[in-house]
Amino acid sequence: MSAYNPKRGHVPKGKTRIERTVLVEEGAGAKMPSAVGPSESEPTHTSWSRLDHLYRITKLLLKFENMNKTLNEILAIVSNTLPLRSAILIDETKGRAQVSVWADEGVNDEQLKAARTHATNAYAYLTGSDSTLETNANVTRERPLNLSFVEESKTDQNCVVLPMVVGRQPIFGAIQFEGTARFNEHDLTFINAIANQLAVALDQHKAWRQELAARAEAEAAARRMRFLADASRLLAASLDYLHTWETMAQLAVRHIADICILDILEEDQSTRRIPVRSPNLPKDVTEKEIEGVVRNVVSEVMRTNRPRLYNPDLEPSKKSESAEGIERSIVNESSDFCKSCMCVPLRVSQRTLGTMTMISMRPDRLYSRADLAILQDLASRAVTAFKNAQLYQTALQAIRSRDDLLSVVSHDLRTPLAVIIGWVDMFLAGAQPGELVSADTRHFEAIRRSTSQMRRLIDDLLTTASIEARHVPADRDTYPVIPLVHEAMELMQPLTIRKDVQLKSELPPQIAPVFVDRDRIMQVFINLIDNAIKFSWPGGSIAVRAEESENDVRFSIEDTGPGIPEDYLANIFDRFWPTLGARKGAGLGLFIVKGIVEAHGGKAWVQSKVGVGSTFFFTLPVNPPDERAERL
Repeated sequence: MSAYNPKRGHVPKGKTRIERTVLVEEGAGAKMPSAVGPSESEPTHTSWSRLDHLYRITKLLLKFENMNKTLNEILAIVSNTLPLRSAILIDETKGRAQVSVWADEGVNDEQLKAARTHATNAYAYLTGSDSTLETNANVTRERPLNLSFVEESKTDQNCVVLPMVVGRQPIFGAIQFEGTARFNEHDLTFINAIANQLAVALDQHKAWRQELAARAEAEAAARRMRFLADASRLLAASLDYLHTWETMAQLAVRHIADICILDILEEDQSTRRIPVRSPNLPKDVTEKEIEGVVRNVVSEVMRTNRPRLYNPDLEPSKKSESAEGIERSIVNESSDFCKSCMCVPLRVSQRTLGTMTMISMRPDRLYSRADLAILQDLASRAVTAFKNAQLYQTALQAIRSRDDLLSVVSHDLRTPLAVIIGWVDMFLAGAQPGELVSADTRHFEAIRRSTSQMRRLIDDLLTTASIEARHVPADRDTYPVIPLVHEAMELMQPLTIRKDVQLKSELPPQIAPVFVDRDRIMQVFINLIDNAIKFSWPGGSIAVRAEESENDVRFSIEDTGPGIPEDYLANIFDRFWPTLGARKGAGLGLFIVKGIVEAHGGKAWVQSKVGVGSTFFFTLPVNPPDERAERL
């Protein structure tokens, strides 16, 4: 026999049953508690005994704190009046039902499985569900529902299933009692009273837990808002973008992480890693172990540009491509110290700047989707701060460029202009109005040299602007190397004679032609040879060499000058860099060399030793690249 309320699962005519799927999880499993003795004031009459039991159960439920402990005590009291073989409680919250089972020692596994199946089938019927999805198996309600799980011939067993419901609210659970004897009407009344009180207590306990969870979430939200407010304040305090990244990582470690790792992409596509560790982090956690944890997650986020979250206690997102999807495969779960981690991309428009990864070592701090949303917000604010810092640095660079340009123009144009003005003033000084002026050709040659110097400076400034705009016009073709080198040397021969420097070439008899813009490459040779002449001692020598490799030709210009200090080598190709601490020219020659060579697909570098001399190298391609545009 089974007792249940027939109206609970009844569907009125003309209405459609709303089918549901409930995830059923294994809950507590324990032996049936031993019956407790009667209270000292208990009357001998059975009705009074049950009233006393109800009173004691009511007191237990009034201080309801732990469900399993309280139910154990209740079952012990019930067993004093109604000996039980098993009891099963189904408690559902948000589509997840937990099944807790108590069984007497005499109940075997097959009987316990039958009792459990009976309880879940009955609950499916009472709640209008066609099926419930269990952890290990599907339990489908039979049609018509068979509420009996014992053979009809065995009349010494009984089962009753009662729904857990309060007022007109939906059913949120059920309790099943299996006795060793048939339940009579008074037994059912007693059990029904217990079920009603238990339903109210469970409902109130759930409401209390929901209130605690809401308070905890509100406090967590407040902490997140304070964290973001602190982040905004700190990120706005500096316009140094490197300091911006470091500040963000340190802030995250103080508030939400034990380890924060920033992987920032540089312009050359290399990665700058900024790791920040909590001071409380165990020293035995090595950088290699941390790298092993984040390697997969960082590469996955960089590849997909989607955030990733690792939390072993969270269910995966139904949409695998969802931004808040849970990923378990991206983290090496054999890592003892990583309890949870999350990683988000740092993006500006369509450009990925890098990733930010948070690692928690605390079991009580497992990241949730709300934490991932906060991290995304933090990343967005950090990227905004980075953009502002970048704009600020660009503005500073523009101001410096303007000042450098004014300095160059005022310095390097002053001398040739003074020569021109001086000679013109001298011509006019001795001439009468309307009188023709005569002058020595040497005077006009001096004026011509000054104008040529001014023109070269203007050309250098225009070339510099093209290089900075990454738009160097080029008319490329295949040219033999030896004639190029010899022509450049002939052009510079007058300067070597004036400085008493020997200029020689050391070229192989056969060398492959290069695919270049002839005028641009001639400018490279002239700038490098001119630079070598300027810094060579009188009586020194300059050697121009070329060596062929598989895809390019490597050129070198070696001088016997004073050499370049090591501190200068990193900036020697920078614009307006004052070579050897004293400006000799506009400071654009080596910058232009590097820009033209790189525009051709080559590279330029220098080797130097103080007191011995310097050697400048550059490479040029041998074959034309495929699908190369007319403009580099």
